[in-house]
Amino acid sequence: MSNFSELLFAKPSRSATTKLLLHFEGANGSSDFVDSSVYTRTITKQGSPTISTAWKAVGDSSGLFSTSNALSYEHSAELVYGTKDFEISFYVYMTSVSGFQMFLDNPSSRIYYGSNVFTVFSKSYAWTPSINTQYFAQIKRVSGTLRTYVNGSEIGTGQALGDVQNNGTYYIGAAYNLSQWLSGYLDEFKIDIY
Repeated sequence: MSNFSELLFAKPSRSATTKLLLHFEGANGSSDFVDSSVYTRTITKQGSPTISTAWKAVGDSSGLFSTSNALSYEHSAELVYGTKDFEISFYVYMTSVSGFQMFLDNPSSRIYYGSNVFTVFSKSYAWTPSINTQYFAQIKRVSGTLRTYVNGSEIGTGQALGDVQNNGTYYIGAAYNLSQWLSGYLDEFKIDIY
């Protein structure tokens, strides 16, 4: 698994464990979203999310999300977390911290911010982010213990996380029922399952 200093401002590379990798590279205003993992998943737009050069953590651009604008991809067998070790990482730049700010969501795999709490699956961690500030989030499960990091520092303490039988459609930048959204940007969104 990677650590913060290895990933800070570096474009993450894919490996055999990489199940999803979105670099969000492209021309400003483009609506082409490409999965750079070996699975080259079909990424579906919900509304009109775009590539933006207004902010980026790595490379030349990022994904811009707002109300009614998100991405989705379908479940497949290699995406089941089960009891395996995994890591989910991404850069986020929120233009609002009110309400819920959705990062990744499906009925059994929810990752979002709201009311000074960073929720990862069913676990909650105190976090008070600021608007218009870049953050790098890493969510790791190792040997059954879930740990969450922001900018390389662990928030909260490790918590046990059992078998996660995730399935269905996954949403990036929106709740699975399309009732809440992310206001801001994402960059270098990566999921590894070991």
